[in-house]
Amino acid sequence: MVNDTAALIESLGIAPVRIVGVSMGAYIAQELMVVRPELVSAAVLMATRGRLDRARQFFRTAEAELYDCGTQLPPAYDARARLLESFSRKTLNDDTAVADWIAMFSMWPVKQTPGLRCQLDCSPQTNRLPAYRNIAAPVLVIGFADDIVTPPHLGREVADALPNGRYLQIPDAGHLGFFERPEPVNAAVLRFFASVKA
Repeated sequence: MVNDTAALIESLGIAPVRIVGVSMGAYIAQELMVVRPELVSAAVLMATRGRLDRARQFFRTAEAELYDCGTQLPPAYDARARLLESFSRKTLNDDTAVADWIAMFSMWPVKQTPGLRCQLDCSPQTNRLPAYRNIAAPVLVIGFADDIVTPPHLGREVADALPNGRYLQIPDAGHLGFFERPEPVNAAVLRFFASVKA
C-alpha cells in the first residue's frame, strides 16, 4: 500500500504533499516518509503507533486467529466489539450518540475477506521507531485519550521518535476520535498545516 500511495502521488504530479493518515492510513504514511521522503512535505498521523506493545500484540494475534478459523460473529456481537474498540466512554454512555453507531454497525457487520485479513499485517509488526528517526518532514501525531486499539502512549512514542514531531492528545475520544471530536481534531490539523512550510 505504501507503493500504491507513492504511485498515486506521482501520477497526480503533486509531490511533495501534505498527508493525513488515521490508523492503517497513518502506518502507510509513516512508511511512505521512510522510503519516499521527497513525496511528503508534512503529515498528520492519528491513532498510530510504531510498535506493538504486549496488549496490542495479543489483540492482533487473537484477531488473526478469529479470521483464520473462519468463525463469523453474530452481527450484534460484532457491533458490540466494534463499539468497545472504537469509542470513548463518553460516547458509549451517551444514549443518543451511541444509538446511531449501534444502528450503523449492526446494519453493516464486518465481513471476513482476504483483504480484511491482510489489514492486520499493515500495522508495524516490529519496532519501527528507529526508522522514524530519519523522517525529516514536520509531523503532528494526534492521540485519542480513550483509544484502546492504538493507545496514546504509543502515538506519543512515534512523535518522540520523529526529529520534527509534535504530539497532541484529544480527550473523550476513542480510536474513531476524529468522528467523536471532529471540531478539535480538524482545528488541530488546520493549525498544524498553517504553521509549517508547504
